[in-house]
Amino acid sequence: SYPTEPPLAVDFESLKAINPDVKGWLYIEALDISYPVVQGPDNDAYLHTTYEGTSNFAGSIFLDYQNQGDFSDGNTIVYGHNMKDGTMFAGLKNYLDEDFRVRHSNIYVYDGGAWNTYAVESCSVAGMEEHALQERGQEMGRTPDSAGTAPAPNAAGAATVPTAAGTAPAPSQYLTLLTCQSGGRRLVVRAAANRKGARL
Repeated sequence: SYPTEPPLAVDFESLKAINPDVKGWLYIEALDISYPVVQGPDNDAYLHTTYEGTSNFAGSIFLDYQNQGDFSDGNTIVYGHNMKDGTMFAGLKNYLDEDFRVRHSNIYVYDGGAWNTYAVESCSVAGMEEHALQERGQEMGRTPDSAGTAPAPNAAGAATVPTAAGTAPAPSQYLTLLTCQSGGRRLVVRAAANRKGARL
């Protein structure tokens, strides 16, 4: 089993002092992904702006602007650039390999008060016009930036997990990580919540 907290310390108060838009931290050890997560007033604000407010093509890892900032939605959507130097969300493509996905499924998210863990369930590549989020009841009209290397959402919505007969499904929360692939396609990683509440 995985530890309930990752092997790193996050000074969240200091991050919030730098930028109140910081909502948490994303950590995937196997992919060397370890970044603060921000949320802007729209999904363009942090495409090419770091969490410190400086202009940079790599931008930030950021929440969909229509999601709750505490990762409490049924499906929380997080975007990041697919950088050629291997940083940001470039490593997500490794989850296309089923063996890798099984061996390295754990994702940690700090939500501002607790570490939460998620297990990767699927990774798929779809066209921009129809991708895996549609199965969650959400059609999203997003287009890539001019370089075609990163998501630039223009009509976002926080998809929710459907319920049956008024009962909540298990698990009730999902984390969806999105980045762009070559050829105008989108890489979609979906992970299910498996633990919440490891307080710092």
